[in-house]
Amino acid sequence: MALPSEEVVAILAPIIVYWVAAGVYTVLGRVLADHRLHSREEEEVRNLVPKRVVVRTVLLQHVLQA
Repeated sequence: MALPSEEVVAILAPIIVYWVAAGVYTVLGRVLADHRLHSREEEEVRNLVPKRVVVRTVLLQHVLQA
């Protein structure tokens, strides 16, 4: 099996690191829900953009950057 070129790694590595870090943050947010500074209800009121719109926008930005 051939290794990917340096160019491919340079493009994909930051994207993979971003999604892994975001996934860890999301899991920790659910596991440590008892230690939150703000309640879920308060968070929903403050967040003006739904998470699916944020994910879609980030995916679009990654595609455009790549």
